[in-house]
Amino acid sequence: VVTIVSLTMTEVLRLRILNLVATIIWTVYGLLIAAPSVVVTNVVLACINVVVLIRILTAKEYFHLVEVKPESEFLATFLNVYDRELRRYYPGFVFQKSDRVFPFFALRNVTAAGLFIVEVRDDGRLFLILDFSTPGYQDLRIGRFVYTPGSRVLDLVREHGFKQVYSEMPGPKQEAYLRRMGFRDAESDNLLVFDVAA
Repeated sequence: VVTIVSLTMTEVLRLRILNLVATIIWTVYGLLIAAPSVVVTNVVLACINVVVLIRILTAKEYFHLVEVKPESEFLATFLNVYDRELRRYYPGFVFQKSDRVFPFFALRNVTAAGLFIVEVRDDGRLFLILDFSTPGYQDLRIGRFVYTPGSRVLDLVREHGFKQVYSEMPGPKQEAYLRRMGFRDAESDNLLVFDVAA
């Protein structure tokens, strides 16, 4: 069961850790029932998982943020391709082109791995309307790149005079993620807010 669950996961690090746990359990089981083929197979799989985990945890990755125009063809294609996945996290999301909307792609090793869209509202507040990572990159690293104090992203927000970034309550999965990244309940309006450190 653990192996089956691990194979359905999209986040590679968790998948490998869970798969390693499963192979250890199967190895112990093989020892208990004296089944050498089960033991050997699972020891080999455990070794493979350990090697892959070491590679994942020691790999140097490069992150970069690229702003695109709201009318970008690449942006439209990206939103179309990932529409179904986006709706899992932002069920009511509808992209509307405007000169007050600013889309940014988060590149991870030169791959468009995430999309952030912010919008300046009529009241002058900056709203995060989309924070999405593509399947395979949903391991919080892009979020840490964006929301860690001193990041280039937060510097850009500060340079434009914003001290806070707001978000309307997204779906439950995305709300949990945003809270992990440092968003908290705003004092009113049923919103989340992220304080941009000075």
